[in-house]
Amino acid sequence: MTRAAHCESREAKLLIRCARTVFDPAQSGELASLARDIDWRRLLALAARHELSPLLHANLTQRIPEVIPQAILQKLVEECRATAHRNLLLTRDLVSLLGLFREAGILVIALKGPVLAEELYDDVLLRPFSDIDILVPRHEAGRAKDLLIRDGYKPTLQLSRPAEQAFVRSQCEREFRRDDRATVIELHWAILPRSLSPAFDSKALWRRARGTTFAGTDVLTPAPEDLLLFLCAHGAKHQWSRLKWLVDISALVAMHSDLDWHLVLDTAAAARECRPLWLGMLLAHDVLDAPVPPDVLKCARRDSGVDHLAALVKRAISLERWALDPIELERFQLAVRESRRDKLRYMMRLGLVPTVADYSVATLPTALSIGYYAVRPFRLTKKYVLRYASNVSRTLKSTRPNSLDSRQAGGVVGAPRQA
Repeated sequence: MTRAAHCESREAKLLIRCARTVFDPAQSGELASLARDIDWRRLLALAARHELSPLLHANLTQRIPEVIPQAILQKLVEECRATAHRNLLLTRDLVSLLGLFREAGILVIALKGPVLAEELYDDVLLRPFSDIDILVPRHEAGRAKDLLIRDGYKPTLQLSRPAEQAFVRSQCEREFRRDDRATVIELHWAILPRSLSPAFDSKALWRRARGTTFAGTDVLTPAPEDLLLFLCAHGAKHQWSRLKWLVDISALVAMHSDLDWHLVLDTAAAARECRPLWLGMLLAHDVLDAPVPPDVLKCARRDSGVDHLAALVKRAISLERWALDPIELERFQLAVRESRRDKLRYMMRLGLVPTVADYSVATLPTALSIGYYAVRPFRLTKKYVLRYASNVSRTLKSTRPNSLDSRQAGGVVGAPRQA
């Protein structure tokens, strides 16, 4: 049993046991035991929430098909078919885009999505994905944008030229969509925003990128060491709110037994990304039994801050409460930062540098594009003041005596209502 499993529901335990690409046949008996007296619909809802329905279906039908109720199996099959249809459409569009960029002479690294599913799961249908993430060199971001627009994609965020230049400097990606299909393209020119990874060496990532063949098309992918750091940073960015991201890391570590851990650790230290790495390794090992080297785990457990963050995530898993409100989210991000300097830099960028949401508030003319920097602190203050006021209001309501109960009890104050 995993270390995180002792206080989870049976449904969460069963999902976690099925959340792996390599399965030990000896554990089939444990699956059968867990499958007794569970709420199957709750299990399916959890699997959908964490985008693990294909893995759940594969492992249950291969190990204990006889215990799955027919109605539940049909529902799971329908979910997997929908995932397969979406994945195949996105795979088709990725192959088309790779050809388009190759003809234009723009280098592309495929991030996550179909290529990751094929590499780590050995099946593009086993890992759900909802968009296509591609990375281009920063100096090619403008040309890549124009190429996508000529191919029928439209940026979801319209910007003036000065605002666009500022956006490219401060952000790392931009979203594009097409009206005639459901494809969403995330065009990246940096692997992470500067607020999260101010010192990541993008040039080294491009130097280490590996060529592979995907669906008959040549494509670049990050070296496993860089991919591991990216996946850990991405998971930390989203507070590990999807178990699917831990499966990615567990699969990568299991597949690449020859991983250059010295390179991983040196790159993480240079990028000031050690804490996201430690957190990802600790969670993958403790929750999914990932084969993380003992020396790496020892380094991770040596950081008390990482232990605290891992405990928060595992507690969220056990309580099936993954969503954090904005204030908790920012506290988590601050705790992931390793030094006071990085914490201060993160807070300054949080308060001053416009984000996609700020640019979305209004489309300012070129002459007023600097106004986005004024929008940021105003919108942020409004957001957190309203959130704080809402929390205070809920607290007051939850502790206010129920007037009807008081009258019925002859003036005796009734029990506080639940928030």
